[in-house]
Amino acid sequence: MTLVPFAILLFLGLQIAPGETSISTFSSDQLPANAYFSISGTIFTVETTPMGKTEPYVDIDITARMAQFIGDSQTIDLLLYHSDANNYLGATYDGVNYVCCWQEQFDKGQCTNLGRIIIMDNITNVPVGKFRQWTMTWDNSTWGDNLSLKQHINFDWEGVWSFVIINCGTTDKTEKRDIVTNGEVVMMNPYGQLPGSLWALLPLYFLMVSLYFVVGAVWIVLTYIYRHDIMRLQHGITLVLVLAFLENLISAADYATYNDRGKISLAFNLFSVIFSVLKKTSSYLLLLIVCMGWMIVRPDIEKKKKAALCIIGFLYLGVEGIYEFIAMLRYTPDTQSLNVPEAVEILFLVPASILDFIFLFWIFWSLMQTLLFLKTKRQDEKFRMYKVLAIVLLVAYVLSFTFFCIQLGAQYNGKFTDWWKGWFIFTGYWNILYWILLVVLGVLWRPNANNSRYAYSIQIEDNMEMEPPKGNSPRAHRDQSEELGTRQVEVSSEEPPSDDKDSSQEDIPL
Repeated sequence: MTLVPFAILLFLGLQIAPGETSISTFSSDQLPANAYFSISGTIFTVETTPMGKTEPYVDIDITARMAQFIGDSQTIDLLLYHSDANNYLGATYDGVNYVCCWQEQFDKGQCTNLGRIIIMDNITNVPVGKFRQWTMTWDNSTWGDNLSLKQHINFDWEGVWSFVIINCGTTDKTEKRDIVTNGEVVMMNPYGQLPGSLWALLPLYFLMVSLYFVVGAVWIVLTYIYRHDIMRLQHGITLVLVLAFLENLISAADYATYNDRGKISLAFNLFSVIFSVLKKTSSYLLLLIVCMGWMIVRPDIEKKKKAALCIIGFLYLGVEGIYEFIAMLRYTPDTQSLNVPEAVEILFLVPASILDFIFLFWIFWSLMQTLLFLKTKRQDEKFRMYKVLAIVLLVAYVLSFTFFCIQLGAQYNGKFTDWWKGWFIFTGYWNILYWILLVVLGVLWRPNANNSRYAYSIQIEDNMEMEPPKGNSPRAHRDQSEELGTRQVEVSSEEPPSDDKDSSQEDIPL
């Protein structure tokens, strides 16, 4: 039921949130020449943290050695720095961005630290403590040795912090000098190991679990009270409520584990993908069925439409499921070693995005057609219900599009460094919006004593007024019954246009 799919952002090559981690482990990882490892985390201080009072810190425990020795000595740089130092690292010459000072740039006088990372002279403008640098150097006698770096540093400034290992290789970029690294880097916030940009998602998911539990409990009570008059549509809402509750419960447990252990759980991620895909597919189909008026405005729909619903439903379930599974493999630390190509992810992202737009277009088109039909037939009660649904969806669409533009602009202009404290809203908004839309749908079609006003039934048009019978004879009463029966037949004989003449059951409008 999301009106602007996340797939648009990914299709444009953007991320919903920059990659962050609290614990990064190196296990004989090879750092090639002319490359670097980068670890980032968003950190609160004790004074600014929303919860917790532990002093934030970073623990660095790294060992490294050269894979093989070629030529003279070799040096790598290890940096810990605040985002305030970003503009002082690397340089742009002739429109090309450089991280390392190579022979060509050195000969032109563009940099002075040959074979090392380019650091601007005015790095001294950055406050002490926001930029730290270490080096490891091997020569003929030490190239096979493991050199180590162990540091425990408290964070005195909040913001985006990065730890980087840079191997510039040879000065002329011709020889390969790989570095083998082992160890780990741990970044700790005052409340735990959850990155600062994601901290609010932990209470948010627990809040969503509570909200779904309350709504689900009320829904179950109403379903039990009116169990003898339940519509199939209401069973569909029950299914979506259960799936949404389970998805948020798993996400809450995942973030709680992340905060405690500093790593994303593969098992939680896998189950989250399963319930997320089932929820999305069920939600799309449920909203589409409601907007088509199936079981509400008409008792049945054409065979072709049923077949189309089944095809697009199973197709979306498969494509979206594969796409989210591949994305999980690519971004979960325990499975990143599989090195799933980005091209494979995009291969399934494109059809998933297309199916999203097909669903959205079909939903709004069906809703407009149903509203027009109800207005033409003067079915005022159901017209009012569908009008409320249309207004809610339209408002949600406008808000979502506006929100999407803000998010797109923030990503494009690199606002994460400035907005990291509120970055969680780019994920939380869609969870809150989904809950609101589901609640609106539940309120409009909730189980109650007047369930018949939701379901398909024959209703006499408002402009057909009944004439009182003349006299009190049985003949008069019989004439009245016949007249009423005739009027019902007249109403039911007007069918909406059908594009399937072979349907086994005719559509009977209200």
